[in-house]
Amino acid sequence: MFRTYADAEIQIGEAFGSDCHLWRFIEHGLHQPWFYVTLAKLTKDGKYRDMLMLSDVVSLESLVFSQSEFVNVEKIQLVSPGYFNNSGSWLMEPLLSISKGEFISGDCYYIYRVFGGGGYISVGATCISDRIESSEVIVFEGGGND
Repeated sequence: MFRTYADAEIQIGEAFGSDCHLWRFIEHGLHQPWFYVTLAKLTKDGKYRDMLMLSDVVSLESLVFSQSEFVNVEKIQLVSPGYFNNSGSWLMEPLLSISKGEFISGDCYYIYRVFGGGGYISVGATCISDRIESSEVIVFEGGGND
């Protein structure tokens, strides 16, 4: 979902390690929701934060379930295109929770609840308004807008 190009790479040698690459920009060509995640990490030198850009809810779900006492998802923002959020333009909204459910057909859907009382139901990258037929399981539940 995110693309990088060799001419966008910042040449830093091995200051951050041989497996680390820094980029001046990345490209996002798909018009579907993605997530901006604040990840808190606890080390012997203290607590610091990294920001991750995750391209899909399955990757986010995996990250949330892999948290530990040393790595914690602090905040998630849903970044969605205009057709998805009905605003006509891209929005970045603080995410309060994600629930996962299943239709009678067996297809999964996700419900994104955002700060301010809004919410979206999606199957894949499509925002839908179909009637939900079965119970939901919480994937992520965060706090309010800091």
